[in-house]
Amino acid sequence: MTHSPRIKLENRVEESRAELRKTTVQLNALMNTATDTIFLIDLRGYVVAANAVTAERFGMRLDQFIGTCVYELMSPSLARSRRAKANRVVKSGKPHRFEDEQRGIVFDSTIYPVKKGRNSKDIAEMLGTFYKTIQNHRVNIRKKLGITKKPVNLRTYLSSLQ
Repeated sequence: MTHSPRIKLENRVEESRAELRKTTVQLNALMNTATDTIFLIDLRGYVVAANAVTAERFGMRLDQFIGTCVYELMSPSLARSRRAKANRVVKSGKPHRFEDEQRGIVFDSTIYPVKKGRNSKDIAEMLGTFYKTIQNHRVNIRKKLGITKKPVNLRTYLSSLQ
């Protein structure tokens, strides 16, 4: 029995949704079993995801904390410092570990980059083209941006331009 392209696409969408639901449950379980402060912010500093511990440490409920700009919850000097560190991680694509002290408490923190882009193989499969074609386009984009010799992730760099 031959399935129409639409039915195949609908099946792929449903499979993707099921996988996304499973991944979301796993991510929430991982984040909420941790006793450490864990949160994900966008490039502007708005909280996209967090665990309950983090929200409590900021004196908020989790539903209040999601969508809040973390930099607005900090002193201006601390916000500047943290934003600079986050920008450094975005530009380098590499984690950054640091310690700082606030009100007599020493915080040992690490900021990790989150890469949301697809790799060349995935893009080639989606577009029905060759891997080498995608690689050539990436090289050309990097040349045009002047980042051919820089150790920076292309998606990270493009995101930082927003």
